[in-house]
Amino acid sequence: MVGGGLTIGGWFAGAVIANFVGKARSILEERHELQGDVAKMLLNVQGSLLHIRAAIDVAERRLVVDGAFTDWLQMIKGIASDAEDLLDDFETKRIKASQQNKVSGVLAHLMKNLVLVDDDIYKLKDLLALKRFLPEVEPVFLGREEEEDKLMSIIFPDAAQTDHLGASRMQEVTMGTASVRTVCIVGEAGVGKTALAQVIYNHPNVKEAFDLRGWVFLSERSDLNEFFKKIVRSFAAEQHPFDSDMGLEALQASSEQNLSSIIQNKRFFLVLDNAKDNLQREWRTLSAKLTGGAAGSIVLVTTRSAVLPESKVITLHAMPIDTVSTILEHHALGDNRKDCLKSIAKEIASKMHGLPLSAEVIGRLLRTKLDEKQWQNISRSEWWDNYEDKAITNHALPSLTIALEFLSAHLKECLGYCSIFPSSYLFDKNKLAHMWMCDSMQQHHESVSETREIQWFDELCSRCLVQPTVLKNKYIVNETIKYILASTTQTGCYTVEDSRRPRTNLCGFSYIAINKGDFNVSLGLREHTKVRSILIFDGQRTTRLNTALDAMLPHRSSMRVLDLSCIETNMERPPDVIITYSHLRYLDLSFTGITVFPESFCGLHHLQVLGMRGCRFNEMPRDMNKLVNLRYLYTEVCTLSLIHSIGQLTNLQCLEEFAVNGMDGHRITELKNLNYLGGHLCISNLDKVTCIEEVSDTELSRKMYIQKLVLKWQPESASSDNCMQTLSHLKPSGNIEDLEIQFYMGVLFPEWIANHCHFTMLRYIKFSGCKKLARLPPLGKLSHLKILILQHLEQIQSIGDEFYGGYDRVFPSLEELTFCGMINWQTWLDIKTPQIIPHIRKIVIKNCRRLSDLPKSVLKGSLKELELSDCKEIFRKSPCCLEYLETLKRLKVHNCLGITINIPRKLLASIEVLNLQNCKVCFEGGQEHVHSLRRYLTIDCDEEQNN
Repeated sequence: MVGGGLTIGGWFAGAVIANFVGKARSILEERHELQGDVAKMLLNVQGSLLHIRAAIDVAERRLVVDGAFTDWLQMIKGIASDAEDLLDDFETKRIKASQQNKVSGVLAHLMKNLVLVDDDIYKLKDLLALKRFLPEVEPVFLGREEEEDKLMSIIFPDAAQTDHLGASRMQEVTMGTASVRTVCIVGEAGVGKTALAQVIYNHPNVKEAFDLRGWVFLSERSDLNEFFKKIVRSFAAEQHPFDSDMGLEALQASSEQNLSSIIQNKRFFLVLDNAKDNLQREWRTLSAKLTGGAAGSIVLVTTRSAVLPESKVITLHAMPIDTVSTILEHHALGDNRKDCLKSIAKEIASKMHGLPLSAEVIGRLLRTKLDEKQWQNISRSEWWDNYEDKAITNHALPSLTIALEFLSAHLKECLGYCSIFPSSYLFDKNKLAHMWMCDSMQQHHESVSETREIQWFDELCSRCLVQPTVLKNKYIVNETIKYILASTTQTGCYTVEDSRRPRTNLCGFSYIAINKGDFNVSLGLREHTKVRSILIFDGQRTTRLNTALDAMLPHRSSMRVLDLSCIETNMERPPDVIITYSHLRYLDLSFTGITVFPESFCGLHHLQVLGMRGCRFNEMPRDMNKLVNLRYLYTEVCTLSLIHSIGQLTNLQCLEEFAVNGMDGHRITELKNLNYLGGHLCISNLDKVTCIEEVSDTELSRKMYIQKLVLKWQPESASSDNCMQTLSHLKPSGNIEDLEIQFYMGVLFPEWIANHCHFTMLRYIKFSGCKKLARLPPLGKLSHLKILILQHLEQIQSIGDEFYGGYDRVFPSLEELTFCGMINWQTWLDIKTPQIIPHIRKIVIKNCRRLSDLPKSVLKGSLKELELSDCKEIFRKSPCCLEYLETLKRLKVHNCLGITINIPRKLLASIEVLNLQNCKVCFEGGQEHVHSLRRYLTIDCDEEQNN
């Protein structure tokens, strides 16, 4: 148990009281008869805020050991919570009044002023009379190069080593069952096991050589079925990184059979992170199911002690002080090399027991305080000695405790929130930011995205207190950090688990996670009116789930956040008790199996985030459009299309897809007033637009926060003229970054598509399935475009001047260019200017069987990667085309049988990676040049000799 405790919490009291004063004052300005004694109370409270903030600031710079002061902080939090509840009540009454009275402006103003009744005023006075107010980083990997080399040599045993990265020359793949090779990385907490595994997992050689990659975060509670489920989901997550919530029905019923079929005859690379004894117990059965993959499949395990039978073992020991000091200096000093700071850094490094995690965390802390005195304070912290006096086995505790001590108050609060999640739980960055936003005592006053919370999250990540995983937007908190956070009651957080006996009284905790198999237990929550967040996990052994939840959850509480999305037993409808949570701002019912959304839930007027992914409904309540504070609505498009007049939810900031329908309440005009929409928006079923004037009313150009826009028709369902007229009125804001157009049946694109003066931030364009498009727009004018993908444009026969758009500057920023399924494309004309695609890095051409040549000026530029698949006509008509590649590093040629592909000697001398599959090749100069490659992978290829 950590002694003393940390001050985590209390920071928000001053902020919320200031917010309370501001809103109360606005009420008084409209109710002149209340201004007397209440106004004086407001002035007194406002003055006391300075004292409150000063006291809290002092508290945040020291350890809390004074029980009376701790009680004071808890009291302040209680007052702040009561103040926020009262403000919520005022707002709820205002919303109800405005919805029940669709009246003239004068009468509406009178109704606004008549919302408060005497009871509200007394509550306001009582509260004010209280005298108690006065009392993004890029990861850096250093110091494990030798272990990295050993791992790479095990994974690629036939590799011809060049530098420390370790090359691989993998010849024809052998399909069929084979024993899975298992490698265990063993070491104590903080020694760098997961970091090393991530380096290997993301290594280019591994990405190229394995058909499937997966990463599973293990916990002590995982059983065999859970192992199977997590492995299947990890492989799917790697293949579908866009679906961060894994909302695919196929993944919800993961099984042994699914795993067997997924890995059949495929070489896979699987990481099992943080393995415990339960993996050892289940390994014989699990490993048997993994033998269906191709030869060369790898399972990489990180563990403190759970070494698997017949596995190769890499043991990570503590690093030498000099290495730790180097890591510390790298993170702390950057380019600053003050000798006085370097000496202090070495002194601190000597206390870290050779742990790279400690060096990284403290290094990031020191970097924020480039001052000799502050560095000395950290070096002389009492925490180094406190832990030395105790028989602890986790040597990362001192440095992590110090890092937490020096966090600002709001970051401590946010990190403390993370301590209630189960072991190995993966955070979704945006989801966690939503939780912080909805629980925050300092509520946003305007309809803007949760930029502040995202910044907080990024700062925690930059300090290595929240760590990125190999999955997109998924993060994890180190178990040692969670141990420290859980060891102090100031977090207000508690987790109820099967593995430990629950507390008899949870009323002192504001944030509670319930991670149990059976919810038919009494946790004493029924009367806990001050709980702010409840997150529920597992529940697999629960019978009569709805009854159990109604009995377990509090009634009429101050709940702000309720997450049921991780319950692993389906329910038909949400618990009825939820309607009593009048302050609820965050409700996640995703994957719960509900088929009914109760009409009464439309009275949750403060709801800002509603998740219903993976749920299927036949209808939605008519009054869904009364959730006027809703900002984020996460659900499938089939559910969104059931919501009548969704355009009345004018605070919506996220609407992933809007399906156009011809019925009232579902027309494209519903988008008109949704001007706060941001992030990703897909407008589908555009073929159902019946009135072109309605398209103009959407006013897409006013939606300044949308970053990615997808415009989608049903395949071949609309006339060319209708498509062209519709698209001409859908010009988005100039702030757009990504633009996709799918199944557009127009012959030409409107001029706005290539308006380089309008689109000053457009980085990505994808045109797909536009089968009637006869000519490409002059996209070469778009000065900021970096990625361009053209797929299944079946009428395009030639690409040339009309595509480039001019000869002065052609695609000045383009880095990646992909053509796919252009079945009638024959010529790609060259252009004589040194400015053609000057920064091109990668070109991919797939299934373009009639294309006969590549422009030499593009090949001679800065091209680093070229991928050609199923386009052998290029090599038939232009057998010497590869000779123009002067800067290429990676060449991939697949499915070009029937023609010999000449690989010139000059290219072999400069290229690093050569990937050939289902083709016939001839190496100029013979095989000796091939052996110098960093990596050479062939599958079903014939080789001709040419000396």
